[in-house]
Amino acid sequence: MRTCDTVCPNCGAGAPVSLFENCDYISNETFPIVQCRNCKYAWTELQNRDIELADYYGPSYYGESGQRFPSIVESAIYNFRSRRANALGRLFAQPGRVLDIGCGRALTLSMLKERGWQCIGTELSEELASLARLKLGIQVFTNPLLTQCEFAAESFDLITMYHVLEHVQDPMLTLAEVHRILKPGGILLVEVPNFESWQARMAKGKWFHLDTPRHLWHFGKPVLATVLRSKGFAVQSNSTRSAEYGYYGLWQSILNIAAGQMNVVYAMLKRVQPVGHRKVGLRAAIANIVLAIPAAIISIPLEVLSIAFGHGGVIKLVVTKNTIE
Repeated sequence: MRTCDTVCPNCGAGAPVSLFENCDYISNETFPIVQCRNCKYAWTELQNRDIELADYYGPSYYGESGQRFPSIVESAIYNFRSRRANALGRLFAQPGRVLDIGCGRALTLSMLKERGWQCIGTELSEELASLARLKLGIQVFTNPLLTQCEFAAESFDLITMYHVLEHVQDPMLTLAEVHRILKPGGILLVEVPNFESWQARMAKGKWFHLDTPRHLWHFGKPVLATVLRSKGFAVQSNSTRSAEYGYYGLWQSILNIAAGQMNVVYAMLKRVQPVGHRKVGLRAAIANIVLAIPAAIISIPLEVLSIAFGHGGVIKLVVTKNTIE
């Protein structure tokens, strides 16, 4: 490991440690992952990079009309969103006003709307936002910063951030704005990849959920909880279980390690193939074919065990708003 000439954006400590590099399966570029020695906050190092992050999103990321995968996978996603909407509804005695930050196709919002919720979303993709407005009748903002949406203070009962906080350029600013617009006692649900999971520690730079440079920040559970408390939130419950992301993340990471090429199966499942994604090499092809089933057999019990010890692949925190003294 080596030290870097940057300072931690969380605690301000200098000389973070460079852990390893991750290869972007879309652009085929590599990006270093660094971590603060003091507070363990981790991030993708972009210093001295003349890049536009918007260039790393696009059709291969969002899919055609927001549909990334074949119909059988899309059906599974729809089922996961239905379960998510049911779980969110159980947090409240009656429907209220919800904001889904990074709502994508607004599937969860549409299901909450059917259950009587007043729904608003934010989404960077104008195409997805337009689809949600026209087809679902849901208001979706496309401002790059949450503060630019100019929501009224204390105007939401529930705010959700599913796999979004790791993407935003300033998590602290975003969480401060969430605190401002959430009602006293309101609920914020945050879900992010778990940088301290067993699968992350095992795979290191081959971990599926690194997804650099789109994932700018990499949270462990203690770090995320501390950041949320510093912004005026109280943790009510936490989990590292995710049927949608946890098991697949471990399975794909095992294949990444064996194949030496990132996210081969994931890229093949995409409806729109990543531009610039290098062709699958012979070794990678053989490894993915031969090890697909054995890796799946290993992944299920290993992830179950990880979850039992609090080290599953995804962190989900349910927090409530406190008043900052």
